Amino acid sequence: VIVKEATPANDTVFSFTEDYTHGTFSLSDPADNTKTFTDVPPGGYSITEDAAPGWTLDDVTCDDDNSTGSTATRTATISLEDNETVTCTFSNTYNPPTDI
Repeated sequence: VIVKEATPANDTVFSFTEDYTHGTFSLSDPADNTKTFTDVPPGGYSITEDAAPGWTLDDVTCDDDNSTGSTATRTATISLEDNETVTCTFSNTYNPPTDI
């Protein structure tokens, strides 16, 4: 399960790339902030968030000790075991442009 949290939650669209089906998807908070993959076989997977103009990726966390998140690579690396559900959350903050 991938969750998008944005501050402010203003329905900005964030794009992701995943290597399970080698596809892409988008999430927006709060309207559509969760993507669930079902019937995924055990193994290693990664989800990467594309940079969004004006937004800073503050954190990538996973609720599993075997899975990790990295803000440097914008990636959640998921180690899925049999009959396991892993949730990873990408948290962003909007940084409005400053006037000069």
